[in-house]
Amino acid sequence: MGMPNTLVEPRIVAFADWSEETAAEREWVWHGFLARGQITETTSLWKCGKSTLVGLFLRAMFTGQSEFLGLPLVRTPTLIISEEDLDQWRDRLGDLPRDTPLFAINRPFYLRPTAEQWAGYLGRLLPFIRSAGIGLLIVDPIANFISGNENDSGAMLDFLMPFTPLRNLGCAIWLQHHPRKADGTEGRAGRGSSALPAYVDILVEMRRKDGEAGSRVRTLRGYSRHKETPQSMLIELNLDGDGYRVLQSPADAQLSDMGRIVQSLLEQKRESMTVPEILSVWPKTALHPQVRSLHNLLKQHLGVFWKREGDGTRASQYRYIAIPKKQAEERVDTDQGVGGDDE
Repeated sequence: MGMPNTLVEPRIVAFADWSEETAAEREWVWHGFLARGQITETTSLWKCGKSTLVGLFLRAMFTGQSEFLGLPLVRTPTLIISEEDLDQWRDRLGDLPRDTPLFAINRPFYLRPTAEQWAGYLGRLLPFIRSAGIGLLIVDPIANFISGNENDSGAMLDFLMPFTPLRNLGCAIWLQHHPRKADGTEGRAGRGSSALPAYVDILVEMRRKDGEAGSRVRTLRGYSRHKETPQSMLIELNLDGDGYRVLQSPADAQLSDMGRIVQSLLEQKRESMTVPEILSVWPKTALHPQVRSLHNLLKQHLGVFWKREGDGTRASQYRYIAIPKKQAEERVDTDQGVGGDDE
């Protein structure tokens, strides 16, 4: 079955009926970011975490979680069209039940398709999407499927417009894209023609915090037709790489990556630790700090995120213990204790 004829019969709606047409509440798959019948584009530098974000979102959805990054989500059958091997997706998804309604198409073309081939391919997917009740289609990345020059608006629209029948079925579309070589201005990070950000309903730009290459923190900036889309969100991938936490508070924003690791280790230990003890349990997945750097960090946030015991002598080494987060928040809000004591 091919794509429906582009010369469709006009469907004209009188003004008197518009309110009824638009009165229904928007159906979100992931509140603010993915909606049925809408197209979302995520843009970030390659190897910056787009596919990790997608994988952890799917893991949350199919393990019965009600939220992802603090926003409600709804479980729906999902289809992924991806350039990556399926074992890479399996690693991201973890141990999902065998009957999970998740489907994948791996590298559907040997060469970039023409506009006609791409439209025809999506058309042939329509019966499956309808019968399987697919509520979310993910394309990762889109560059592989754009015919011609992606800087050409016509080529970009030839890629985007064939999604219309899928949208009419109530399918949410999530497109993954790469940025231009030179960083773009607000809402213009994506590579290629501006027809792409103009056409999609929700645009999300994902960046590393302050450009730090080894950082596990990412900033999500949203540009949307819908007021529900967050304008900015700061998130951090945990040490195991299997989940995020949202950094919403002044205290979260003040700490560096190294500081959040120290905070996490002290909270887990729940008793005071020396610098050598902290370094001995430092996660292997994170950059190992120099002793001097760790001392400086501990001193900088002394009295805000952690307390210190001991005299700093050989017989009584400095030991650090986490301050409860609520107290840390109050101290940051009132600018108390920042800087610590001289050692």
